[in-house]
Amino acid sequence: MEPMTTEKLTIYFVTNDWSGLHDAFEKEDWGLVAGVPLVPLYWKRLAEKGHNIHIFVTGNFSCDKDFVLEGIHFHRVRIPGYLAGAVKGRTIRTYLKVFWLLHTLKCIKKMKEEALVSPPDAVYSYGTGSNVAAWRISRKFRIPFLVHYWGTWLGHHLLKEPWYKRFRVLPQILMFKLPIDLLIISNDGTEGDRVVDKVGFPKEKFRFWLDGTAPDLYKPDLDKVSIKKSIGLLPEDKMIFQAARLDFWKRIDRTIAAMPNVIKEVPSAKLVVAGDGHLRKDLEEQAQKLGVADHVKFLGFVPHSRVLELHNAADLFITVQDLTNLGNQIIEALHSRTCTIAYDIGGTRHVMQDGITGRLLNETQLQNLSGIMIDLLKDDGVREKMAEGAFQFARKNIWTWDQRIEAELDDLRRLVKNKQEQRGL
Repeated sequence: MEPMTTEKLTIYFVTNDWSGLHDAFEKEDWGLVAGVPLVPLYWKRLAEKGHNIHIFVTGNFSCDKDFVLEGIHFHRVRIPGYLAGAVKGRTIRTYLKVFWLLHTLKCIKKMKEEALVSPPDAVYSYGTGSNVAAWRISRKFRIPFLVHYWGTWLGHHLLKEPWYKRFRVLPQILMFKLPIDLLIISNDGTEGDRVVDKVGFPKEKFRFWLDGTAPDLYKPDLDKVSIKKSIGLLPEDKMIFQAARLDFWKRIDRTIAAMPNVIKEVPSAKLVVAGDGHLRKDLEEQAQKLGVADHVKFLGFVPHSRVLELHNAADLFITVQDLTNLGNQIIEALHSRTCTIAYDIGGTRHVMQDGITGRLLNETQLQNLSGIMIDLLKDDGVREKMAEGAFQFARKNIWTWDQRIEAELDDLRRLVKNKQEQRGL
């Protein structure tokens, strides 16, 4: 498809600080970006195509000096210490409201100042907290206003709780009433499509996409022995891999709890966990108490390129989270030709086929996680067949990042062209 406009665009992205982004902004190091890989990749792809990209992040940074990395302009938006001190002693709720308002006002001011040099053609918001700032800029300059949520927690409140408990998330619900030109919610299993339907957002302005993944993830010639040795495993060890932030709903504890039974039947089984978080100490203690500490490796933060190598080297990938198992890691596992065990919750079946791409477990089957792990680890033939099934399914049904990005760019170009025509340009 030919681009609807070939002109180079100036695009503003507005987001609140989050753990995977903070270190990169604080230390001005692109390699420290963690979390959703498509976030920095989209910015990079736009910059590579010659577009002028500006990223505005509100957060608790040590300074607010702007900087440039790989042609992308980064703007830190912070509240001075004397203003922060003015709300000390208030309740947390009041404190957060004041901070949000101060950050929003300063972010709007900073974008207006930047617009004197680089007027924007479109503005994105990457979270509920940054929607108002992005919307104000879109109104002032009469440009497209796009919102991208990387999944949503609203599904729990709107779909599972009684109506009278929804008042606490009313501000988030009201954000859908802003004049958004395009709303993108990543299909990560948090049922964003049902949320949009519930709040009555126009379907023609909504995109519900899988994030996709890098092309050619499967490396048949990869030296798996070397990869295993590099993380302290023996060549003959059966590598069980999990990659997730060590948070309560990621449920790494389920796999650790299964390991005593697994080791009895498969003594060479080793669980490798990539990721860090506040539960790491608790999980390490759990492994110690169960007597499996020697069979569980915590790698901490791992660069994305390294995670992809571990996917290829693994004999089994597991994702048994409580909220959703449709994150980027399961997509990468399938594309890496790795047999996968996943808990069927929050739309996991969109990318998994039980008995073909691996094992898709219902709540009852989840109680026998160790038995299912043992069966797959013991039967190389079945595991190999499912690994091939995973690879073929991913190739046919899941976008690569570039395909996913091009789909979004087509919509962006269309919106920019329409707004320009409305302004008589």
